[in-house]
Amino acid sequence: MVCYLGLGLGDKWRYIINTLDKLIPIYDKGNFIISLGQDIRYRRDGILSIIREGDLILDLGCGPGTMSMIVKQNFNYLNGIVMYDALKSMLREAKKRISGDNVSIIQGVFEYLPFKNYTFNSVICGFALRDAKDLIMAINEIFRVLKNDGKLLIVDLGKPNNHILRIIIGLYWRFIAPILTFILLGSMGKYYSALYLTYKNLQVNESLKSLLKRLFNKVEFNTRMMGGVVIIIAEK
Repeated sequence: MVCYLGLGLGDKWRYIINTLDKLIPIYDKGNFIISLGQDIRYRRDGILSIIREGDLILDLGCGPGTMSMIVKQNFNYLNGIVMYDALKSMLREAKKRISGDNVSIIQGVFEYLPFKNYTFNSVICGFALRDAKDLIMAINEIFRVLKNDGKLLIVDLGKPNNHILRIIIGLYWRFIAPILTFILLGSMGKYYSALYLTYKNLQVNESLKSLLKRLFNKVEFNTRMMGGVVIIIAEK
């Protein structure tokens, strides 16, 4: 039996949020490096799988707007995009990159979404859901604001079910990723060491899938990088 109590960053949340704030100047370059050049591809693969013309989309944990940029590049007509993040600094960066009458920005946390029930056709969450303070509350809120036929896309770090692969991926996030970013991006690359803290805190992939299945009718779970990255589509 899987226990879901205490999931999320809890009291580590503030430290991770402060670290993300420091990473803004190198955010995109850093993600490109640590994903071995694949992060945009992973995001695009997921987005093209769920978004439809005319959707109203919530970009949850939008950061500097990377997911929303991909959406705007690939779809001509949307009912709207709401970019939502806990950091004002990330939202300022997103606003610089993405504009339009159908784009809005809102600051807030995952656990308390300021939207009515059944609002969005799609919720997209790129490398952000693992930063929830309370994962159960965050998923419940996402489910609440999705329309009855709505879909959730999660592109994020994964924790392989296989013990050996889990160790290998853990070593990558703990040592190799921070070293790569430090060498290629300079002293600010050291902040990527915080990734290992969020990785340690993750449920293994199968447990996360089971957690989503508690609410969603259908959960499609795909892995990349030996299970170290997940692309999840959950349908309400």
